Amino acid sequence: MVNKFNAMLSFLLLVSVLSSCGAGTNRTVTISDAKTITSFSITNPTATGTIDENAKTISVTVLYATNVTATVTNFTTTGVNVKVGGTLQVSGTTPNDFTNPVVYTVTAADGTTTAYTVTVTVALNTAKAITGFSFTSCASTGSINESAMSIDVMVPPGTDVTGLIVTFIMDGVSVKVGSTTQVSSITPNDFTSPVQYRVFAADGSSIAYTVHVNVAEKWKIISSVSFGTEPISKVTFSNEKAYVAYGNEGIRILDISDLSHPLLAGSINSPTTLGAPDFSLYDIIISDNIACVAAYPNCFGWCTSQYPGPGVIRFYNVENPADPIYLSSVQIGAADMYVDGQYLYATWTDADPDLTNRLYVIDFSDPVNPFIKSSVQIPGAGRLAKNGYLIYVSTNDLTHFNEIIVVDVSNPANPTVITSNDTILNIFNVAHAPLALFNSFAYVADGTYGVDILDISSANTPTTITTISDFAPATGIAVAGDYLFVTHDSNTTDIYDLQTPQTPAPFKQITTDAGGNIVFVGDGHGVIAESIKLNFFYY
Repeated sequence: MVNKFNAMLSFLLLVSVLSSCGAGTNRTVTISDAKTITSFSITNPTATGTIDENAKTISVTVLYATNVTATVTNFTTTGVNVKVGGTLQVSGTTPNDFTNPVVYTVTAADGTTTAYTVTVTVALNTAKAITGFSFTSCASTGSINESAMSIDVMVPPGTDVTGLIVTFIMDGVSVKVGSTTQVSSITPNDFTSPVQYRVFAADGSSIAYTVHVNVAEKWKIISSVSFGTEPISKVTFSNEKAYVAYGNEGIRILDISDLSHPLLAGSINSPTTLGAPDFSLYDIIISDNIACVAAYPNCFGWCTSQYPGPGVIRFYNVENPADPIYLSSVQIGAADMYVDGQYLYATWTDADPDLTNRLYVIDFSDPVNPFIKSSVQIPGAGRLAKNGYLIYVSTNDLTHFNEIIVVDVSNPANPTVITSNDTILNIFNVAHAPLALFNSFAYVADGTYGVDILDISSANTPTTITTISDFAPATGIAVAGDYLFVTHDSNTTDIYDLQTPQTPAPFKQITTDAGGNIVFVGDGHGVIAESIKLNFFYY
């Protein structure tokens, strides 16, 4: 009975298994064939790709100048893996070189594949700015205003603006005026009216700058600058450079080839001890590329062995203004200096007239080995000027008042005092009164009295013609061409016409912010110094 039961149970189990197997033959297991890239981007710099599913392409544009030789991409995919060649790609990790198109192959779960061609394009440069603009013929530099898209240039008086050639610097690919392509330093244009310079970038975009050219007015300040904090004691010009004495702060050398934009070109500084300047550099005069600098020691006692005497004249080579080279020195002081050929004339004053009140003649034909060729004792020493072989010295020191001194230097080895007259000037509280010469006349800035006009046609008997009080108070004086320039404590510099030298006629006034103490003119331009500021003008 038991055996019959077991046999029946085995039969039922066999039927169940067979039934189950039969049901399985009607079911299908599906394996995915998905193999698309659904997103694609570059991390650095950030850029998102455009996917064309029909064409199986991905396009990405990155910023100009991007290095695409080892670029990491981020991507998402419906496939099981992505390869470039035989290299498995990991999103956000694997770098590739996109210099040329790269094929990304996506594999589906069922083993089928799809290939996407990825092209990375480096954008063309959008730069299109003018960064430099100047005229080659008149050394005038433009002021570029990027926000206003304008360029303003001031040119010297009398400049013909109808065919000016521009030197420009730009970061675009081309520049046009109208339909004419511009070539820097070659293409001329008429700037009678504003001219539009259009700059094109590599990507085809463009911007336009409007160029305004203004012809400078004479007798008017066109630029004002300051490169020091100590009062200016002397200014001189040479080879389109202005040399400015700032005392303890040394000499500043300015490039004034473009008078509307004076630029610092270099400096002459005093040697220092413990961080302090050994000298105050208070006067300078230039001959060719040699600077003669009058310096007064700031040290008393501790450096007398190194710098003996009351002062020193130091010689520098300034051929390269950015790097003046010290050459030598002569151990004398200088109240004023004048250069003519190989000779430097210098005066020096002191309370003891027998010691240092002298006119020195220094031979600096070899500036490395200058020497005192001769000297002559004079009653007082101050400002000097030279006319032919005669040196004129005006002075108002502690022991000799109101004097004009005439020295014959026709023989530099033997200078001779011709005249010392202490009655011809009204000099009042003006130490070393500035003077200037014009033909047979001398003009002396006489402080609160004004300007003394002297007839110097006879070297033995110079005489005062008149004192013009209208000039008062006169602080600085200069002559250029047929004009006399006089600075005052007020904010005006008077210019007088010297067609009748004994009676100068008022001609122009130049206004500054404050009173001027120095005026220097030459080669059609001049400067008025007021304390620490320089005011440049054309005449």
